[in-house]
Amino acid sequence: MADTIRRDQAAEAVERAHRELWRRFVLERDDYGIVLDYAGLDGFVTLPTPEECADGKPNALAWWCPAENGAFFNGLYIDGLLNRWRTTGDERDRGEVEKIALGLMRLAEIADRPGFVARGIADDGKSHHALGSDDQTAPWFYGLWKYWQSGLPGPDMRSRIVGLFAAAGDRIETLGWRIPCDREQYTFRGSWAEGHFIHAARVLFMLKLMGVLTDDPKWDRLYRKVGEEIPEGSDKSRFQWCGFGIRDNSEYWTSASSQACLRELYELEDDPDLKRMYKEGLETNARRALAYIREEANSAYDNDNALGFESDWRFLNEWWEPQATVEDALRVAGIQSRQWHGRSPRKAYEAKYVREPLFAAWFVVLSGDGQLVLEAGEPIRRLLTQYEWEKLYYSLFFMAECVYYEGVRCGL
Repeated sequence: MADTIRRDQAAEAVERAHRELWRRFVLERDDYGIVLDYAGLDGFVTLPTPEECADGKPNALAWWCPAENGAFFNGLYIDGLLNRWRTTGDERDRGEVEKIALGLMRLAEIADRPGFVARGIADDGKSHHALGSDDQTAPWFYGLWKYWQSGLPGPDMRSRIVGLFAAAGDRIETLGWRIPCDREQYTFRGSWAEGHFIHAARVLFMLKLMGVLTDDPKWDRLYRKVGEEIPEGSDKSRFQWCGFGIRDNSEYWTSASSQACLRELYELEDDPDLKRMYKEGLETNARRALAYIREEANSAYDNDNALGFESDWRFLNEWWEPQATVEDALRVAGIQSRQWHGRSPRKAYEAKYVREPLFAAWFVVLSGDGQLVLEAGEPIRRLLTQYEWEKLYYSLFFMAECVYYEGVRCGL
């Protein structure tokens, strides 16, 4: 009986999270929606202007402003929304899925250079900062793939998505698996070429889905070639990295898209040896995440904490300067980071006690391992029910929906 009550409590808590997210954190336009990073408790948010985007304010990475992670957050959140819609069958849920999908498409279609995926959008609905990243582009591929696969988009929309994928895939291949920027002086930022689980899962997922979606045999050839390669400085091939897993202290929120990509690789793969390897990687990552949840998830969160947060980011422009290179942008953003954390200590608090345990929980349910999910059931339900969402400043609790609705599929 206690388990049934706790499941009901988790469902109710996730429903409250959904309402709060759409009340304050989703930038809604007529035909698209984009998840913002943060907002005031009253819903206050201020987007960058076209001029600020052009100048690279507060920095060319868009770090510390609310339009920092649109592709990242939309791409993961749509998975939770799709599972929600499959669970409820509600037409309103379907509409929210489509709004987030159209937001993902817009973030690519506003680019000046093919293959670039913007982080967010200025208040004019089209201007954007020039630097993207591998952490933005992998979830973008993932989210639109899940939407394409869902059966919701019609033929024209499916064709449009494949066209966007082809442009991005071709450009990333041309750059040697590096991620393009949207201004000539920057060229690229971030790479999927490095020898590590996180990057191996991302590049192989992109290549695998491109092979599925197009008639071009080059993608299947590249999938095998790139998967069997041992990257410079590594002792493993990319296929082997996928089986090895993370096994280090990477932050869960930035690596979660790689676990999601690995799950899709597992679902798409026909080769029994590779399928077994992918399953091993999923389970290794999930066990590590489960240990983290048990140790950390419910240790010290205080819904009534009085830590400060500054919703208006423009004070950071005091430390702005022109940025001719990616290195310049990183340096300026680093200086501003110290000021941002000093003014808003709530950021680090929510990151430690909300963001990381929720993203770790997604690692577990994405494994698809019924026994692991069963073991994680109580701590995950306890995690989902401990927060008062209306007191949070950051939108990263969208992951509660991803965790819950994926968990429902696994018997959570």
